[in-house]
Amino acid sequence: VVIMSSILEHMCADVFQQTGLSLRPAVEGQEPIPYRNLLPARQPIRQALQTQFREVLEKGWVDSHAFHLFENLLHMGGVFWFTNNLVKELLKETRKEWASRVVELLYSIFCLDTQQITLTLLGHILPRLLTDPAHWHSLADPPGRALA
Repeated sequence: VVIMSSILEHMCADVFQQTGLSLRPAVEGQEPIPYRNLLPARQPIRQALQTQFREVLEKGWVDSHAFHLFENLLHMGGVFWFTNNLVKELLKETRKEWASRVVELLYSIFCLDTQQITLTLLGHILPRLLTDPAHWHSLADPPGRALA
């Protein structure tokens, strides 16, 4: 019964995490059940990705909390969405040192699913950036060289 209760509480946490509802009120001397998914309640996943990536960029490294959040975002948004939005974050950078830092962070984040992300990057995202003249301005020196 104790094991089943724990499993059901974790399943409810997965369901309620986007609504911000608590599983049970905090009892004195007992912590509330943490959500297994780390996404902020009532926040679009793109905004969660951008916010978390900016925090990681400020720190300069990916901690375990951020890594789990990126993993959840990858599963929720899909490989193409995840890779495309992170490449957009790279192309926003205008300073050389920040662009190279973003590339280093992307290497660590892309380890979540290296094979699928590489296939998506080489098969869909990079060809679109290179063949569409509307995207050529974003491939200027700092971010374009870092992406290359």
